[in-house]
Order: sequence, then structure tokens, then C-alpha cells
Amino acid sequence: MRSISNSKVTLENVTVENCTVNEGCGEFFCGNNDAITVKGDNNFKSIYIEKELHIKAENPTNATPITIYLKNRTSGNVVMGCTDLSKFNFVGCAEGYEVDAVGENLAVQKASYVAEVNSTGVKSWEALLAALTETENTVSLNEDLTIPSRWLIGTANFNATFKSATDEPVDIIRGTFTNNNVLIELQNGANNAMLRFENINFVNENGSVTGPLFNISKGNMYFVNCSEQFATTAQHINIKGGGNAHIEDSQFRIVNVNANAKLYLSGDNQITANICAASGSQYPQIIVEAAEAKAITTPIALTFDNAESIAGLDRPFITGTTDINMFSLPDDLGYKLEPNADKTGLILKTKVQSGVEDVMVEDADAPVEWFNLQGIRVANPENGIYIRRQGNKVEKVVL
Repeated sequence: MRSISNSKVTLENVTVENCTVNEGCGEFFCGNNDAITVKGDNNFKSIYIEKELHIKAENPTNATPITIYLKNRTSGNVVMGCTDLSKFNFVGCAEGYEVDAVGENLAVQKASYVAEVNSTGVKSWEALLAALTETENTVSLNEDLTIPSRWLIGTANFNATFKSATDEPVDIIRGTFTNNNVLIELQNGANNAMLRFENINFVNENGSVTGPLFNISKGNMYFVNCSEQFATTAQHINIKGGGNAHIEDSQFRIVNVNANAKLYLSGDNQITANICAASGSQYPQIIVEAAEAKAITTPIALTFDNAESIAGLDRPFITGTTDINMFSLPDDLGYKLEPNADKTGLILKTKVQSGVEDVMVEDADAPVEWFNLQGIRVANPENGIYIRRQGNKVEKVVL
């Protein structure tokens, strides 16, 4: 059926069967603005709209979308009086253009995508995930993107790089999580999985966060020129046994390095690395990437869950450098960093001696500090053996 000139046609509850039309043409042809109105539950396949014209829609209820054929359209209303995209399937917009709701109508406009996945535009986090393949993916973020729930990655051959489409960092925003605070997790089994973020700022949209932003159980996660704004979480990056985190020129307040986990550092980072206890032959490791040590101007802050277990290692837990000034320790730790015998890295050594034979000049006016035998500061010592330090005088005391 062809509607042209001043003709007006209303298609209401119309069924078309056993019809064949040429490819790119419709069962109905619109050659005049408002010439065709669709209404109710229509059961036909397609309408062809000529030039910059449009049709009208009044409460369409069809379950199967009607295909609307356009001809290289770049602008203009296509369906008047309807904004329900599920009722129509649009074919023929010019490259880079699409049909979307504009006011009370459906109109052709320049496509607006939050990201491109492997050169295909996507409008949401859900669409982004659906477009990812199990092999190599490139995600270019055009604007801020909200993650509504945890992204769990368990595919061994998964490989994806997220980066800003411009030189300006883009926000990846944590939305409302109902049952898990983890933002992104590379889980057990993903030995070869690789996830890389470049020029990204991670932001919390609402409330406090008690869990880590990133769990890395296996595989590799890279952060290049990234930062975060999650003030309340205890662990921003949690590297579990078998996982690897690579951080370059980035800012994360707390990176938790567990036994048998590796933290690779390059560039100038502003982070606190919390070193967990060694477990048998497995121990946390920090690897300073070769030729990058000179670029580090901000010392990496180190804290420890159990400094004694790390101090007892006969091998360095930091490799790639012997420069102790690249790291800072808590003032009250009772341990210090020093190069190992082979000069391949840094080990943790007790800062004070346990006997009185190394006592130097006594300073009676200096404040008294107490430590347990593991070198950890004690505020109110009682019932035990402690190390007492006053000025340069250090002695073992039984209370």
C-alpha cells in the first residue's frame, strides 16, 4: 500500500500475510507527512518512509517490532506521538546516527554512546558487557560510566583494555550494590585473564564501602594513570594468592598484598601497600619494574599485618631495587628496610637490639618508648618481656 499526496491512512489491528516486497522497501509506503498512523496491535513487518517524512503512532500495542526503513537519514522526526523504541526497528540511518526519543517523538539524531567496544557504540554498562568477547577487547570510554553491580570475571582467556577516548580521565562510578561491595573481581580459575585500565578515575556514588574495590585472585589487573575516590573502604585493591596487580603513575590509598600475591610498581605512584603475613614458603611480593625506579618521587608507604613473619624471611619481599628511600615505614614499627646480602632487593630487619650490650648514650630527659619482642610499639606494657627505649638507650625489661 502506498500513501502519497494528501491521503491519510490509519492502520489499526492490521495483519499482512503472504506478501513479498523488495529488500529495503516496506509493505506500506509513506510519501507524505502524517500519511500513515499506526494504532493498536498491528501484525505486519515494515513501513518505508520517504525522504525526511514521518508517520504517527497512537498507543501501539504490537508485540513484534515494525521495521521502519529510512534512507540515509541524519535528522528529523520519524514517529510522532510515541517514544517506545520497542515497538519499532529502525533501518537506514546514516552512519553515526540513530533513532531515539526526543520529547514526545522518535527522531533521528547523532548517536551518543558512553563507550565503544571493539569499535561498536554502547549506551550502558549492561550493553558494554554484552559486547565483550572472551578473547581480546578494547573499550574506549567517551563519558562517565556507572557500574550497577559487581563484575565477576572467571574466563581464563579474557583480555580487555579500558581507556579514556580523550586525554581527560573518565569516571567509572560504583552504583548501588545490594549484596556485594566488590566492584570488579578476577576470580579463581582466570589464570590468563587480563584487565587493564588507563586514564580512569574510580568514584563511589553513594554511601560507605566496606569491601575492596578490586579482588584479584588470579590473572593480571593493570592500572595506568588511574585514581580513586573511595574514602571509606578498607581495601581499594585486594591481591589474593596467585593474583597480580600492576600499578603505574596511579593513586590508590590501600593495596592489600596477601601471601603468594604480587604487586608490580612503575612510575610515580601514591599508594599505601599493606603487606600481609607470610605463610610457609608463600609470601607477599613487591616488584619494582626495571628502569622505572628513578621516576618514583613519592615514597610508597608500607604497613604490615604481621611484620615479624616478613622480617623472618631470608629472601627479599621487595625486588627490583635496593633503594630504601623509595619506601616509608610506620614510625612505631620497630623494623627497618635494608638490602639483602645479594643486593637483589630489600628485606625487613629488626630496628633495635634485644640486649643491653648495644646501649649508647643515655638521655634521661627523653620520652620512654616500649616495644614488644616483635618490634611493635606498646602503649601500656604489663606482665611480660619488653624492649624499653629512652633516647639512645635500649634495654630489655621484664615486667
